[in-house]
Amino acid sequence: MEPKNQPSEPINDELTKFMELALKKAKEGAANYSDKDTNPEIHFNEKDAWRGYHTCFCGERSRNHDYLLKNGMITNSLCVHYVMCHRSKINKNDIKKLDELVKFYKK
Repeated sequence: MEPKNQPSEPINDELTKFMELALKKAKEGAANYSDKDTNPEIHFNEKDAWRGYHTCFCGERSRNHDYLLKNGMITNSLCVHYVMCHRSKINKNDIKKLDELVKFYKK
């Protein structure tokens, strides 16, 4: 998720809380994105980090590593910020992934 709009009023609802929970329980590391034929989840190296970071359009900055969520999704530390402050610009595919994340944690 990398929305491109100014932040709106923060939305602190169930979806935001589940994203916070998922990030809190995630493993920190780095995924192998350079090999298009590689499943990044399989090649997730805990404790590894990147030399850089993501910066949101609004200026919020991520940490320098990825997060492997318990359901197998990989994200960065801005995921909560995106869900909370840029929800209206998250595409439908990513909203479906967020819905799957909520279902995973409601089990």
